Amino acid sequence: DGAERFAKEVTLLSKAFTLSTPSEKAKELRDEIAFFQTVNGSLKKISPRSSTQDDSDVVGVVEQLINKALVPERIMDILEIAGIDTGGIDILSEEFLARIKGMEEKNLALELLRKILTDEIKVRFRNNLAQSKKLSEMLEEALNKYHNTSIDAAQVLESLFDIAKEVTTSKELAKELGLSEVEKAFYDALAKNESAYDAMGNETLCKLAQAVAKSVRSNSTLDWTIKEDKRAKLRLAVRKLLKKYGYPPDLEQLAIDFVIEQAEITAADWAGESEN
Repeated sequence: DGAERFAKEVTLLSKAFTLSTPSEKAKELRDEIAFFQTVNGSLKKISPRSSTQDDSDVVGVVEQLINKALVPERIMDILEIAGIDTGGIDILSEEFLARIKGMEEKNLALELLRKILTDEIKVRFRNNLAQSKKLSEMLEEALNKYHNTSIDAAQVLESLFDIAKEVTTSKELAKELGLSEVEKAFYDALAKNESAYDAMGNETLCKLAQAVAKSVRSNSTLDWTIKEDKRAKLRLAVRKLLKKYGYPPDLEQLAIDFVIEQAEITAADWAGESEN
C-alpha cells in the first residue's frame, strides 16, 4: 500500500544520503531527509490501522508532523516565516497574541505559540518550582488532547491563549501581593494546596511565605544541598513556621517537602551571593 511504498522510498533515500554525506550538496538536504524519516517512523507507529480507525485520525497525525517539521527551533525564525513583526512589543502581550490568533494557518499558529510558551515558562519561572510545574502540566495536557486528535488546532489554541495570560499575570500578582520574586515562589509552593489557601486566607499566607523565604535564606550555605543535618534544620524551621501561622496540620508534610524542593533552587544562588 501507500505507506509501504513510502517506507521503501525513504529507506532508499536514507541509504543514498549516507553514501553521499561527504558532499556539500547532500548536507544541504539533511533537514528535508530528516523530515521524511520522522514521518516514516510515525507512520510505522500507526500502521497497520485497525478497522475502526478513521482516516481523519491518520490525516491529523501527519498534519501535525508536517507543521511541526516546518517550525524552526528559534522563535525569531518562526516569526519571520509567519510574517509577524513584534515591533518591540512583549511577545506575550494581548497585541502580539491577537496577531497569532489572526493567522490563517491554525496549525502553524499552534506550533508557534507552543514553542513560545515552552521557552517563556522555562525562562520566567526557572526559580519558581510550583508555577513551572503547574504551567508545564497545563501545556502538556492541552497538547496531548491535540495530538490524540480529540480537539482541533483552533480549540487547543484557545487553551494556549489562557496559559499565555496566566504566564503574563503571575509577576503582576507578585507586585499586587507585595512579594519579591523569591517570596512569590514560596507563596506558590505553600498555596499549591488549595485547601490551605482557603483555610488561612491570602494575607496570612503572604506573611508565611515571607517568613519561610527569610528562614531559607538564613540557612543557605554553599554545601546546603549535600549536608543532611542542614536540611533537617531547615525542615524543623519550616515546620515551626507552619504551626505558627496556622497551616493545616494534615497538609503540613506535603508543604514542607515542596518548600524544601523550592529551597534547593534558591539556596545555591543565595549562598553564592553571600560568598561574593
